[in-house]
Amino acid sequence: MQSGFSFLWLIFALLIVATQMLIGNIIEPKLQGVQLNLTPIMVLVSLIFWGWLWGIVGMLICVPLTSAINIILKQVAPNNFISTLISSE
Repeated sequence: MQSGFSFLWLIFALLIVATQMLIGNIIEPKLQGVQLNLTPIMVLVSLIFWGWLWGIVGMLICVPLTSAINIILKQVAPNNFISTLISSE
């Protein structure tokens, strides 16, 4: 009886981890990219880059910072290569 109980908890824990990974790595970047005009891969790349550069603070401000950089680059030079790479348009 005890091993069956442990097995159910293991399945439950794996389901929670899988759901969190799906939401955090696929769904949220897609939704953020659509709302902020950033490609989902750019959201993940900016998370990695700013997290590497500034740690936890960089991870918290990565999407607004990358979005602001995208807006500035579009205003300075609309057909800029980097702006085109970042933008989802």
